[in-house]
Amino acid sequence: MHILAIGRNQAYLKDFYSARTNKEKANVVAQYAENNLNMTADVGPFNESKEYKAYLERPLTSPLRSRFCETANHEKEHLWLCQDCMIHVCNDYCLKCGRTKKGPRVCRVTGSSESEYGSEDTQGYQKRESAGILEDEKGIKHFQMRRTLSNRVVQHSKTLLQAWRGNCDIKLLLYFSDPSHPDIGEIEEVCRYIVAYISKKHSTAKQEKNTIHDLIMR
Repeated sequence: MHILAIGRNQAYLKDFYSARTNKEKANVVAQYAENNLNMTADVGPFNESKEYKAYLERPLTSPLRSRFCETANHEKEHLWLCQDCMIHVCNDYCLKCGRTKKGPRVCRVTGSSESEYGSEDTQGYQKRESAGILEDEKGIKHFQMRRTLSNRVVQHSKTLLQAWRGNCDIKLLLYFSDPSHPDIGEIEEVCRYIVAYISKKHSTAKQEKNTIHDLIMR
């Protein structure tokens, strides 16, 4: 399920536009994300080599089997929910080759690469002492939150995660034009991004079946 949400209060958009540097802009977005959406990427610490399989050790106590109102320790529950459904582990779905289709693949989510083709041993997200705005190879700018504890936890809203009790990625779309006089080109780019995201698919039905099978077996 995909949801596009538009904030009612536009004050932070003006603060973002007025900020002079990307660092200042990132701080504006970080403050909005933390205060209004309860977002974080700084969860852990985890054992990076075993964190995505942690739920296998406690199948009867997984928070996915209970409701929020049945939980006594919400901070511990949040940690377990992250282990169960907010860990990014690379596979054929996110790893892609260069134009020559040779050499180690690069994760389109985290930007990290394999040590050799097929190893899937990427390092995950780079840790960050402060929030930042990064530009990918396509020239699209992405907001990244402070991350000091884990390389694999996907930034998320704690509120949405504990309410939905399942994977719930959240992405803040960035507009760099004056919010009082928006650039139509930026709006068009966001529309293109949304359409491309919700319609993403594997190149063949066989690849899609293999990925689903792989997820089930995990």
